[in-house]
Amino acid sequence: MASSEKINPTFRARLTAMAQSSSVRALLMLHVPGTDTAERPRRRRTQEERILTSQKTKELVDKSVIDALLLRHAARQISDSLSALGTLVVEAPAASLLEFESESVVRAVLDDQSLVIPESPSKRKRLRGDQ
Repeated sequence: MASSEKINPTFRARLTAMAQSSSVRALLMLHVPGTDTAERPRRRRTQEERILTSQKTKELVDKSVIDALLLRHAARQISDSLSALGTLVVEAPAASLLEFESESVVRAVLDDQSLVIPESPSKRKRLRGDQ
């Protein structure tokens, strides 16, 4: 993946427009060795296999690599640990988030947004028991 593709254009524009020292929360998706798509099984994994894969993902990225990465870019880790998908929630100056693109261990820099699912009026009625 080219470095220019690691940040969504909308998020990049927002980061570029804000004061470069403004603190921003983001998700870093890290490259986890040995998790290439070519290695995925053709059948759905069992729950036990998925749990083992999740644990393996967390073990494959060396904590010292993460610490050095955060220190280099004046970022602070928000999440307790690396997720099963290889993501880490961080807070960093806007300029630093843009610099993460140059890191080979970083696959993507994503905007840390809350997801809100809007309810339709008809669904609210059904949930309340109104007809």
